[in-house]
Amino acid sequence: MIADNGSFHHTQKVDTYVNEHRDRLEIKWLPPYCPDLNDIERTWRRLKASHASNFLFNSLDGLVENVRQGIEELNSIVGTN
Repeated sequence: MIADNGSFHHTQKVDTYVNEHRDRLEIKWLPPYCPDLNDIERTWRRLKASHASNFLFNSLDGLVENVRQGIEELNSIVGTN
């Protein structure tokens, strides 16, 4: 597994799980503070710019729906390449 160094990947529960499954799970850690090496960061940046930033949502449901629409649009772009 390739993982970034987000603090949520270094919790006690994660460490315990990794240690319990080390015979079939190996983690390769990306260097800290290197979002350009993590493909999902580019996707989140694009999605945020097109469907989440500079919008005013009256509800969480409105935000969720707009982000879902953005994901569908990104998936359709990827599917055509």
